[in-house]
Amino acid sequence: MATLNSQRIIEAGKIPALTTLDASNNFLNTGSQFIYYSNRSGGSQTITITAVVTSIKSPLYGDIVKNDAVIVVPNGSIGMIGPFPVEAYNDVDGLTAFAITPSSGTDEAAILFL
Repeated sequence: MATLNSQRIIEAGKIPALTTLDASNNFLNTGSQFIYYSNRSGGSQTITITAVVTSIKSPLYGDIVKNDAVIVVPNGSIGMIGPFPVEAYNDVDGLTAFAITPSSGTDEAAILFL
């Protein structure tokens, strides 16, 4: 599993430095990060961000279900997804996991934050 470092977007702008991905990946999530993904695989790719807490019981709203966050990125396109609430997506180490399917070996992404 590859752990990606976040890159800050600044007033002057940011050209993301893309990192080659593994089939499963993670990043330190503070709630401000999003995934910037460039698909050059030859087909559509699905990014799935795994929710760790998938349901809660709210005294105000009752049972609430949290699904994984998912985006399908067509070939030749750029997709962005996020930010991710830490309460729903972080594991005990503060990391948020995501996967690209199908894994092509040419997948590249950057984790960006404001």
